[in-house]
Amino acid sequence: ALKAKRKEAERLPDFERVDCVRVNLREFNSAVSEQFQRLHDMLLVGLRNNIIKAFKPVDTFLSDSIAALKTTPSTIEEITEAQGKWKEIETNKESMRDESRKCEEKLELLLAHATSSNAIDPSDLAAQMSNLDNSEDSRWFNLDYELAAFSELIEKQKARA
Repeated sequence: ALKAKRKEAERLPDFERVDCVRVNLREFNSAVSEQFQRLHDMLLVGLRNNIIKAFKPVDTFLSDSIAALKTTPSTIEEITEAQGKWKEIETNKESMRDESRKCEEKLELLLAHATSSNAIDPSDLAAQMSNLDNSEDSRWFNLDYELAAFSELIEKQKARA
């Protein structure tokens, strides 16, 4: 809708004849164009801020979960506590993965439209979110691997205790 209105505004004539007077509309046209650019830039800034806000809990979840799963419990109390953390991670994993997908979709939208703006540079955000995909070196793949390895570790620790 914004693009259509912008194109419509670009088609406005530079001069308009009102009775016998010619009115210069160049200043008006340039002001309208400038306002459309500002609106576009502000929408991109808002989208970027929305992505940052939505990605922070996902990033924290992944970091904390992987750190928790890398610990090796030795006592029965630690094993019980570790199992509780494992269940909590398993419970929250899908909702966080959905949130992660939404952030990736928003990032794609931002990257597609940020090329026409000098207001923001999304490369830092893209770099921060670059390893979320489902490749073997992604953070989600690592979390799934750690969950499976942790389950095996708990069984071994139970047998020892």
